[in-house]
Parts: sequence; structure tokens; C-alpha cells
Amino acid sequence: MTKSIITDAFDRMPEDASETEWRELFILVESIAINGNFEAQSEAQITMAILYENGMGVLKDIEKAIDWYTKAAQLGLVEAQYLLGELYDNYCYINENYIQKATKWTEKAAKKGHVQAQYKLSYIYTYGHGVHKDAKQAIKWCRKAAEQDYVPAQLELGHQYSYGVSLSKDLLKAAEWYTKAAKQGSTEAQCSLGEFYEGGWGVNQNYPLAYSLFNAVAIKGCDEGVRLRDKLEEKMSDDQITEAKVLEPI
Repeated sequence: MTKSIITDAFDRMPEDASETEWRELFILVESIAINGNFEAQSEAQITMAILYENGMGVLKDIEKAIDWYTKAAQLGLVEAQYLLGELYDNYCYINENYIQKATKWTEKAAKKGHVQAQYKLSYIYTYGHGVHKDAKQAIKWCRKAAEQDYVPAQLELGHQYSYGVSLSKDLLKAAEWYTKAAKQGSTEAQCSLGEFYEGGWGVNQNYPLAYSLFNAVAIKGCDEGVRLRDKLEEKMSDDQITEAKVLEPI
């Protein structure tokens, strides 16, 4: 019940909430964070961190935000562990020790299945952000996130297989990962997959399907989709164009 108090309070906050309204919310959350039951406390602790991090209802204070995130993270809350890692990473320029702490908490959340933490850990290993560069670890964590249907990770695997960066070039596997992301509405994946079908890279060449993918992107207002669609149309027969215009994209 107490948990819903915080949720409901946030839901009731108007977009143009006054400082007084934010202050009242802060006081409510603080009382729960200190005196609430375990479940309520943990949610309130994360909320306190967010309020301090963004200066809502209280003066912005990164150290206090870290303290509140840490309280919740140490209780094992995965979201708090991820957010703590993000906060350390965002402010690593003010303290060189924050980089290692960012990696520590991101890894804890990633190992518990937090998909954004898994993808972030992939980035960390790719660029050696606080750790030694490790392509195998980068791909490992990227794949874990991709297997949870996280679109950025699916796109990254598509790129890795497409260009043969940290993985052996495999256009069929690249097409498979682009397809997964495209099915979730990723315009970048739809463009990439459209190019694969236009060129017959890892898939059977299919102009109508490529057109439908480019058109789906163009409809969203993407200039690149318009360019690719119109360029492809110049190579298509009238029958292919007719087919393409009624074909549902992947």
C-alpha cells in the first residue's frame, strides 16, 4: 500500500508542478524512506536518490543521491544498482574513482539480468571504460541483452556480423539480428535490412520487400528512408512496385 502512495503522488504531479509541490513530495518520500517497511523503504530510497540527483523538491546533491542509491543497491535492488552505476559514470569527471565504481555496480546489475546494464557493460568492455578492453566480454554482454529483445543490442550484433568487427563476418546472422530489431520498429534496422534485401546480402534478393522496409521508414519522416526507397524504385519493374506497395514490411 505504501508503495502506491509514492507512485500515486508522482502520477498526480502536474507537468508544471511548483517548488512547493515538489517539496511536499520530497517530504513524503523521505518519511517513507526512513520509516517505511522493507519494500516501501527500498522504493523510497531510489526515489530519494532521483530527487537529489535532479534537484526536485530539494537542492541538487550528487553525493546524497549516491548515498540513497547505495542504500537501495546494497539491499539487492537491481534497478538501484544500475542507476548507481549510471550516476557514477555520469560524474566520473569529478572523481577518478567513480569509473571503477560505475563498472562494479553496472556489472552487479548485469549479472542479475538487467538488460540495460548488460548493454552498458558491453560498451564498457568495448571501449575500455575503467577496465581493459575485452572484445569477447563486450560481445558476451551485448548478446545477453540482444537475447532479451533489447533493440540497441540487436542492432549492434547486426553491425558486428555485417562488418566483421569483433565477430567473423556473417551476413546471414547480421540479417537475422537486423530482422529481430526491425520487427520491433527500429528504423535503423529497417534501413539496414532493406539494404540487405536490395543487395541480396545474406538473404535472397527481394526488391519489393526492400521497398516496403524503406517505405516504412520514410512514412516515419526519415529522409534516409525516402532516399533509399526512391533510389530503389528506379530499378524496379511496374509489377514489383505494385507488389511492394501492398506488401507489409517485416
